[in-house]
Amino acid sequence: MRKFIEDKLELPLRRHLRKMKSAARPVLNLELSRDAKHRKGMVYYAEANLSLGKRLLRAETYEENPRVALEKIKEELIREINKFKDKKRTINKKASRIAKGRFGYE
Repeated sequence: MRKFIEDKLELPLRRHLRKMKSAARPVLNLELSRDAKHRKGMVYYAEANLSLGKRLLRAETYEENPRVALEKIKEELIREINKFKDKKRTINKKASRIAKGRFGYE
């Protein structure tokens, strides 16, 4: 399972985080357990918290197969990372427009 997590979760997340410039290192906390609340079948609970400095990206899911749960966690974290990057880009563009307007570089 460790090899699966490294190959299918950790490496793709590293690729998405590679170009981000952040003072703090990203920290991934992953929890995978069998959920005791469900009476029928094997239901697994997966939760991931990715710390990017002051920002926390979070994903969680319930699935019958632990590998499928980890795949869904990966997809959700990639969506969250892209959303975070887009938000930073938008803020930077807005700041440049404001600076351009103030100093008359139009």
